Amino acid sequence: MTRAAVPFSEINNMNQNRHSPRYERPNLHEAIKYAGALVGKVHPACNALPRISQQDFDNLVDSIKENGLLEPIYVDHKNQLLDGRSRLMACLAAGVSIAPGHVKVSEHSPEAIAQSNVARRHLTSNQKLMRAVDRLAKQRKDAAERRASGAEKGRESQKKQAGAKRATSQKPKKRSTRVLEKVAKDESVPRADLALTEKILSATPEVRGKIESGELSLDDAAKLAGVSRKQLKTSKPKTQKKVRQHQDLRSVTEHGDGIRELEAPGISVLTHPKLDISIILYGPAGDKYIGATDDEDHFAVAPETPVVEQAINYLKKKLMLITQAKQA
Repeated sequence: MTRAAVPFSEINNMNQNRHSPRYERPNLHEAIKYAGALVGKVHPACNALPRISQQDFDNLVDSIKENGLLEPIYVDHKNQLLDGRSRLMACLAAGVSIAPGHVKVSEHSPEAIAQSNVARRHLTSNQKLMRAVDRLAKQRKDAAERRASGAEKGRESQKKQAGAKRATSQKPKKRSTRVLEKVAKDESVPRADLALTEKILSATPEVRGKIESGELSLDDAAKLAGVSRKQLKTSKPKTQKKVRQHQDLRSVTEHGDGIRELEAPGISVLTHPKLDISIILYGPAGDKYIGATDDEDHFAVAPETPVVEQAINYLKKKLMLITQAKQA
């Protein structure tokens, strides 16, 4: 199946940046050379962050020209750049030399520093997605290398045990959804959006810049790439699980007026002969909820009133509604 070319002519006309650059942004490798032996190569976690806008870069150069470099450039013990990519380039553009006092070794993890940058720079949702998809790709690559290494060791073990004829190549495993879920959680991006972004960039990597800048929405990019969102499975209503728990009910308490409470660890069920439904009281101590078996909208109990009393009052309200309905 042949995929149609992406119509960039239409995309380029949208949301053009009207800021006129005042400084030419240097190449990062040139900026690192400008720092000399103080800074080595760039750590992947630092490189995964998108560049600041041209307007922000121009303002940074102006600030360094006027006040010097106020914020340090951070590296790890291997001299890898962790934070300060834009400051390095701005120093080169401003003609400000980088002294040893400008560079500091950080004890924080590269990921923690990158997370701090995300919070500080208020990245857009699309920029966060691009950062997350880069991290996801790296974790998938690392996992594939570990699997390949494990498979090779397994084949070698088979050869030693039963000869080369029994050594078989292992089938590659499917991509683990756990990796995607973990990255989505760590980067605070929706799992479905991250999965969709990965599919889009796999089909049409050339649209990345348009998505990152906000010129192209994720859904529009998906249409251009010919991919669709995967429909997430909906979980079963919680009330179904609670109804199954009723099978474990053991003790019974009579509260009068026909109201009966059936108790089990972590759950109580209140019934009445005139009600076809039950009232459920469940949850750990200090975090209990009340609801009816015919309604998924349950509510937290008020701390100032005994929990069983609140459940009984809720049951009485249900009885009153039935009575009013019959009288109407």
